[in-house]
Amino acid sequence: MKNQVEKNMKKYMYNSFALLSLVFLLFSFCTFDNPKTPSWDVKINVPLTDRTYTVADLIEDESEIISLENGLIGFRFEGTTDTVRVGDQLAMPTVNGQFLYQMQDFEIPALVTAAQQYAFSQLTEEASTKNGSMDTISPFSFTDVNASYILDSDFRYAEIMFGKTILTMINRLSVPLENVIYKLYDPSAGEIVVVSEPIVFVAAHDSAETVVTLSEQAISNDFLWLMSGTSPGSEGETINVDQNETVDLRVSMSDVSVGSIQARLPHLDLKRRESLQLSDSIDIAEAAIRSGEMVLAVSNSFDLGARLEVTLEEIFQDMDAQPANLVFDLAPGESRTVTYDLKNHHIKLATAGNGSSQVLSVTIRMELLTEESELTRVESGDRVETEATIQDVVFDYLSGRLFEQHVPLSTDDLAFDLPDQLDDLQQAQIHDARLDIFLHSTIAMPFRTELRFDGFKNGRSESFDIRETVFAADGDGENVTPVSLTPENSNLLPFINLLPDRITTSGDVWVGDGATHGQVRYDDYVFANYRFDTSANLSWNEGTVHIDTSKIAIHPKDTNQDFDEEIEVNALDADVTEHLISAVFLARVKNHLPVGAGFAFYVAEDSTRLYTAPDLVLGPVAVKSAVTDDDGKVIQAVDEELALSVSPSEMELFHNSSANEKTLYVASDLLFAGTDGKPVLLFSSDFIQIQTLVKLDVRIKED
Repeated sequence: MKNQVEKNMKKYMYNSFALLSLVFLLFSFCTFDNPKTPSWDVKINVPLTDRTYTVADLIEDESEIISLENGLIGFRFEGTTDTVRVGDQLAMPTVNGQFLYQMQDFEIPALVTAAQQYAFSQLTEEASTKNGSMDTISPFSFTDVNASYILDSDFRYAEIMFGKTILTMINRLSVPLENVIYKLYDPSAGEIVVVSEPIVFVAAHDSAETVVTLSEQAISNDFLWLMSGTSPGSEGETINVDQNETVDLRVSMSDVSVGSIQARLPHLDLKRRESLQLSDSIDIAEAAIRSGEMVLAVSNSFDLGARLEVTLEEIFQDMDAQPANLVFDLAPGESRTVTYDLKNHHIKLATAGNGSSQVLSVTIRMELLTEESELTRVESGDRVETEATIQDVVFDYLSGRLFEQHVPLSTDDLAFDLPDQLDDLQQAQIHDARLDIFLHSTIAMPFRTELRFDGFKNGRSESFDIRETVFAADGDGENVTPVSLTPENSNLLPFINLLPDRITTSGDVWVGDGATHGQVRYDDYVFANYRFDTSANLSWNEGTVHIDTSKIAIHPKDTNQDFDEEIEVNALDADVTEHLISAVFLARVKNHLPVGAGFAFYVAEDSTRLYTAPDLVLGPVAVKSAVTDDDGKVIQAVDEELALSVSPSEMELFHNSSANEKTLYVASDLLFAGTDGKPVLLFSSDFIQIQTLVKLDVRIKED
């Protein structure tokens, strides 16, 4: 309607001007008195705001204040604790194992320790007397015959821990032998070391074996193998008698463990499957390692080089790869530390039974690098010592069971500050309160929490604890566990009546109950939302509520602009505003609050200085408080109509002599009176209603 009024005014002005011009031409030569220029007044209303503010609207920036069920306003403190991520706490306790390898741990392959011959003439005198003839040999026997010839061997001595010595007898005689036994004789000690089982029968030009078991026995190439036995002779048959025919003996060690040895040895190998016991606080089915390492501290006292191959049987570079493997060499007498990076590796283990711990299997292969062309000497104290440590392992993901894996919570300050005005209520007592805590977790395992809230004020403190078991989150979702504290189940009232000015949280989380299988990820987190509600009387200091900021657009003169009904700002033409004879800012206030207020307008051409350096300030003017009952509850609202006039000099602000559009910014502000420290009651039904407009009187005259 405002736009249409201005259009009609313009049209009327132009039509009137044309009519007056015609009349002037017709009567210019008449003797009548000059006519006076006609004029008329037009009233234009420019609406600014029409708002109703409930208590909720007025205190929307005060998150501590809420409406309770009975309509009375109370306090609400809400916030969120810092998020605690599992992160580096998802770790495997350090695993350590020590392994010792001595010469006795190496299995000696077949090694000839003796090769010797017994002449036919040593066994029976007939072999000498009938040598070179075709004749018969009578039955004979022989006892403890020493070899007539000993071949050089690759063996010097050995300290046998356990193992087998194989005696291979080759009968090169033309007669059979029966009940042959061998005795190992130590000439320095003058005693028999070992006696073989008898070889019952060996045909002529045939061979046989017997085995001697040695345990914790030292032998050398100075020892003698003495042969005893019988023969049925040629049993009446004529044979070619040759006294140089021999019975050969070949002595070799097989699968023997030695403490020390001097011999010409091939490369010696061992293979051991060791184990590293995991902590009983963790039971892993599958896990992805984010970071960690295996450290091997190795010492080689052998006078030989060694090659070690270490395989972690249940740790893989990826789930489809071969187990993690590390190969390195040790020089004779060398000690060194070797590190293997476990980053981005995976673990897959069989879960342990109740009451038992898991183990990581470690296969160690070791080769002593001997020179086969030389005699090798190894003493009983020679060894390779290995200490294996798997440390600093942090998981990206773990599937399995945890037995209360500890995640400490840092001590944090909460944004839980009671309003300053409560500090003036020395006798204030809160008789009912409720604290709701919502524990958020993405951990797909149950865990228990122990949280502690400490409040501090003027050297005094109060605290309360929260102990809660939280169920496992479902898959990739977030589990929210509500916990409610009331005066009946906590120390809540003494805490809040302290009116603390500083509140801290601390505590611990223990992940896993030892029985439930679940998953934990590095990025899993725990945090809590808290909400504290209590009813209270309120007091406050004087404050301002910025209601609305409106715009009034003033177009340049003679633009003949049609007004767009869709624009949100109010608009006028400079042709209209230059004829202002008065401007009044009107406000109608309906106050349903138990306190008074003030009302003011601010006008500026630049919105950035609307409150700092406005071009026009009107007010404030007082608004009475509503009528209350004896309890302070409003029973009747008060209506106020306010009129704030603009002076003639101030009306220049509405003129626009430029060729551009001019914008005036108008702010409507409500100034609430303070309660002077006296508490009042506010209810959610309380409100204040404000309607504002600018009333312009325009005088139109034709020049």
